[in-house]
Amino acid sequence: MNELIIENSDLLHEVIYVIDDDAQEIKYPIQRVVDFLLSEGYLISKSESKRTSFVLYKNKVKTTITENFISFQKLEQVYRERYKQNFYKYLISRSKIYYQSALQNAKASKINLIQNQRRTCVSNMYYSLHNSFASMVEFYKTEKVIDKSILELDNTNEDETKLEHFTPIALEAFKNNIDEILISGKEDFISRQEMNAGRMKSFENPFTWIFPLFSELFKEEKFTEMVETMVESLNKVNIENLGIDTSSRCSSFEIQLKLILKEIRESSKEDRISNPQKYSCLNMAAFFAYGYMLRQSADYDSLFEVKIPHQDIINWTIITSNFLNFVSGFLSENYNEFSGRVQKLDAESSTEILKSLDNDSLNTVMTMTGIIIDKDFNLIDIIKNLYSQKGYNMINQRGMITEMSENTDNITICRLLFSTPLECFISISSQGLFRVDIVLSDTTIDTKFSKGINQFYLEKLIHEEIIQKDLLSVVSKNAKIVRGIPSTPQYNSLGYLDLVLGIHEGIKFKFVSKINKYLRDFTEKISNEKFVINSDFSINSLEKLKFISRQNSILFVPRSPRRREVINQIENGLTDKLLFIFFYTDSEISSNIKESLETKICKEYPKLDFKVEFVQITDVETRQLIEEDYSYFEVKIKNLMEKFGNSQNSDEFKQQIEELIESETEDELEIEGLEATVK
Repeated sequence: MNELIIENSDLLHEVIYVIDDDAQEIKYPIQRVVDFLLSEGYLISKSESKRTSFVLYKNKVKTTITENFISFQKLEQVYRERYKQNFYKYLISRSKIYYQSALQNAKASKINLIQNQRRTCVSNMYYSLHNSFASMVEFYKTEKVIDKSILELDNTNEDETKLEHFTPIALEAFKNNIDEILISGKEDFISRQEMNAGRMKSFENPFTWIFPLFSELFKEEKFTEMVETMVESLNKVNIENLGIDTSSRCSSFEIQLKLILKEIRESSKEDRISNPQKYSCLNMAAFFAYGYMLRQSADYDSLFEVKIPHQDIINWTIITSNFLNFVSGFLSENYNEFSGRVQKLDAESSTEILKSLDNDSLNTVMTMTGIIIDKDFNLIDIIKNLYSQKGYNMINQRGMITEMSENTDNITICRLLFSTPLECFISISSQGLFRVDIVLSDTTIDTKFSKGINQFYLEKLIHEEIIQKDLLSVVSKNAKIVRGIPSTPQYNSLGYLDLVLGIHEGIKFKFVSKINKYLRDFTEKISNEKFVINSDFSINSLEKLKFISRQNSILFVPRSPRRREVINQIENGLTDKLLFIFFYTDSEISSNIKESLETKICKEYPKLDFKVEFVQITDVETRQLIEEDYSYFEVKIKNLMEKFGNSQNSDEFKQQIEELIESETEDELEIEGLEATVK
């Protein structure tokens, strides 16, 4: 319940009560909040207030109220919980509070499922089940209750609905009294001691409410279909696994549940025909109790992954989601879990889902995971139908054929993405989990191709072509697909510069051009005939060095206005020293590249005293450049200029280069050698 209002803070406000983003269409009733704060001694600032927001003061401390948030510049700790509880009351009914929490739990459980977090998935889905059931109870109390005295049963704690969990002891009381419950008035047992369970009072026992809530729905087709899916799921459970670990804290709990489930299974064989109401009530109760057992096991049982099959978790998640949709209709809420047959969750796909040696590729540019929710799911049929479509083959990422048998647990099928150097590998498990890996099919392609991929378009292509067009065509008409946000390895290491320049190609061109113009103007200004400084900036150092090395003179770009003038000065012996500074932002340049470049300069101008400096720009300095603050360049260039100008070792350095030239063959000093080095 506390998830509906998020309590935040910032540098200006000690407390900000924000309505959670998932609680759509729920707003603060501004006037009621204002009235409450007025009663607490706050005063309205009319000059700062308007229809959509109010500003109030108390002891010169500001408070702002809007439909979406309430912010307190200061609020003592003693007031916070009381204020928050009052705001809850103004927001929505207790029924809707539970309902909104159920929606959030359901969404979280699906995120857990596609991220392979089974324990957390089960826990979240159980609370979705319990909260949605609690919302029905609260709705019944306020809208449908016949005996108003029932409302007084729990009035000792009006801020909290006392609905306990679906425990075996509570189920035992329900099972023992079910025959009498069905022939009594539908509200009679809400206050009967027979439904007490331990310290749990009758109205706190959740099973007590099953008959009042569903008594008018027993003959409805949607209700009977929902119960049948619960029965089908329960029949697949190996209840002999329950209670086998006597050292577990849940063992006695599980043993008690196992005995009750066996009794319900046995009685259901006759009740299904002879007493359908009893059949429905007991099996629904059994499903709820099994859900609570799953949650307990997920939280406390070290053998959870061994005892509880993955398919059980998926099936239970599917049915609980369907129950939530049923609750939406009961509450007259305009909600459907899926607006379409494919639901995209706001969670990154887990690359651990269906991970194997076959899909662990360095050439993967995008991974998307999800689950096919289909009670008629059949892996073999799906693969056969996909294979019959154009563009599909049974070759995995290692180039081996993917073999399929009746006992296959998961399988990978490849789908060509025509007119692209990409291949799509779809891995699907027998439980309905799937993984889509987009891989560069040509490993000789420059790795920069990955960074150049438009993530938005590629995700859109997978969603529309692979999931909506292909996968939906090979599952049943009632199937749903849940998928996450793609995981994109090439974007995981992007820095601030990558993000800014990646917005548009024009931004990158303008950024580099402006910096090089500044460097050209500044170095020309501080150079003289005797001592020439030249500088260049690049965000792609290796490509730029290749380009520079191909020029007749590698000291200046071809269109540099100083090019001819400085070359003449050097050739005529007027220039004694030349300092070339190469600024770059990407990966470290190897010493071999620097050595090769210096060797070529020395060969080109053997009498010139020169120095080449490679300077890698840090993230902090990069931010300055993006903000068009070039002071870093001025300081760095002047320091390097002073260092080189005062160097007493320049003759020694030049001698080392000349010796290096003499020790190498003429062919090794050609530009091809430099290009091979920088590849």
